[in-house]
Amino acid sequence: MIFRYARHTQNLEKLIGFYTKVLDFKVLGDFEDHNGYDGVFLGKDNENWHLEFTQNQNIPES
Repeated sequence: MIFRYARHTQNLEKLIGFYTKVLDFKVLGDFEDHNGYDGVFLGKDNENWHLEFTQNQNIPES
């Protein structure tokens, strides 16, 4: 069985930096413009789990 945890974020780049630099996770894969969403898969090599984070491309500017 593979465990997958998926979550939406408003700042994908900042989140990737935290998980890769602080927790030493690796980017296992990513995607762009899949039904209006960008995303990334983060985890550790040779494990049966990963984290998936998505961000909507149409975020209003503040």
